[in-house]
Amino acid sequence: MRRLFLIIGLFIFLATGLALPAQRASAQSPYFSNLAFSAVQGGPAYPAFTPGIKQVFVAFDYMNVPPGTTLVRDWYRDGQFQFQRAEAWNPAWGSAGRLTSISVYDFTEGLTPGTWQVAISLAGYPESVLSGSFMIAVEPPGPLPGAQVYDLTTALSPLATGTNTFPAGTQAVYIRFNYANIPVGTLVQRDWYLNGTLFRTVQEAWSAYWGVNGRLTHISLYDYINGLPAGNWRVVVSFPALPGVSREATFSISGAGATTGVFSNVTVSTTPDGQSYSVLPAYLQQIFVRWNHTNAPAGGAVVVRLFRNGAFVVEVQNIWNGSGNGSAWIYFYSFQPGFRPGNYAVEVSLRDVPGVIATGYFRIG
Repeated sequence: MRRLFLIIGLFIFLATGLALPAQRASAQSPYFSNLAFSAVQGGPAYPAFTPGIKQVFVAFDYMNVPPGTTLVRDWYRDGQFQFQRAEAWNPAWGSAGRLTSISVYDFTEGLTPGTWQVAISLAGYPESVLSGSFMIAVEPPGPLPGAQVYDLTTALSPLATGTNTFPAGTQAVYIRFNYANIPVGTLVQRDWYLNGTLFRTVQEAWSAYWGVNGRLTHISLYDYINGLPAGNWRVVVSFPALPGVSREATFSISGAGATTGVFSNVTVSTTPDGQSYSVLPAYLQQIFVRWNHTNAPAGGAVVVRLFRNGAFVVEVQNIWNGSGNGSAWIYFYSFQPGFRPGNYAVEVSLRDVPGVIATGYFRIG
């Protein structure tokens, strides 16, 4: 993978007023970062786990930990305090490194489904607190032959007449569907495809507010800054734990076949070469944004813009040195308090070059 634009990460620090790692280290205060959750010790990070899992490991980096301190973990589920664990800092861990042996577990019944959050700190050092969350889905209660989604339509708003053709510049496409016998807590997934290529995947737990039977009208794909890309679209609603329970619809946005530029496939990860995620843990402190490029003209300026819940966060520009075909990445840091929960979008474009633009979407928390 072409390693370009590390300098952009530094510009983001300056543009957002966030502290640089070297500045934190010089203060000599204890510091935790890069929290991740995995099914195995030191394994790949995941934001969600399947029902019945009995142990989830926590990994995090640490710096400037004084000897003789106490490591504290406060665990919550669905916003309710569950328990606290505390132990003396092991001298073998040293003052800096990455700890991967901490975990939460229930080897008898398995961990209770829900949204779990952990706050990690050193006793007496409130500035050291690091928190994050993951989700455990609900196991469907036995066979559900009546589980179904149906009457899936697309429209310009939750209440608009259904249509499968949208004008150029459309900023949001809503999906509406009926459902029956969907267990609360079950993972629901939406896959959005543009011209046959996966554009965005979103997973979340089926809300108790929605209930087992009813109709949803609020789910949408949107870009309120530039409008959604033109092309032929397909959206699939499915439930990983309920095989066969799915529906899909197709629609088009005017301008299909027009040139959309030489940047594509914007994804996010926790490492430069790691797995791509559509959902990341709350208060994560580092995010890598990657994208592909094809014959992008060198010498111009690449523009990277970050949005949260539709609101602009930061814009950076730097000389584009890419050429030919390949990929590039940048990174964002937020040490205090980390990236807040929300729906994020990142836009990559070339300044003053029409059509060279690509957008990626992800959720935190």
